[in-house]
Amino acid sequence: MNHTASYNVPAIVMHWLVALLIAVTFPIAWVMVDMQDDSPEQLSWFAVHMSIGLTVFMLAALRLINRLFSGAPAAPANTPAVVRKLTGAIHLALYALMFTVPITGWIMVSAGGHAVSFFGLFSVPNIVVQDDGLHETMEGLHETVANVLLGLIALHTAAALKHHIIQRDDVLARMLPFLRKR
Repeated sequence: MNHTASYNVPAIVMHWLVALLIAVTFPIAWVMVDMQDDSPEQLSWFAVHMSIGLTVFMLAALRLINRLFSGAPAAPANTPAVVRKLTGAIHLALYALMFTVPITGWIMVSAGGHAVSFFGLFSVPNIVVQDDGLHETMEGLHETVANVLLGLIALHTAAALKHHIIQRDDVLARMLPFLRKR
């Protein structure tokens, strides 16, 4: 762990960009699954959803590399050891899910026999052969891990707000540098 007072600029930018992309892709998913199956409108929203998922995957990889080389600020000195361990586990789970959700989606689409395009610029190769059973399995798994990710994001957000509002420490300011240090 790095013992700097805040995250570095690339970490902050990637954090908020990933947060924005995830915040955008969930409503897209909720709307597109209720559209007429294989309609042009649904297929175009699926393409956007998949492109955002690939972007989250790539940014998560860059974030992880940045974190491995730059570390992260230490927890406040008064943080109990059990809370430090729990926080570490939640951050690890968030990273794992930022990879798992896009990968399960990619496998699902590949197993469904569809191409995955990145914003129409290029196609990524299918990572499995067409398999209807695998497609159905991955559809359920993709939805489940996405919902777990959403729950952990809610927990992560609540913890950051607790630090800022109740504990009145600088934990949130480390990721929002415009906040005044306390």
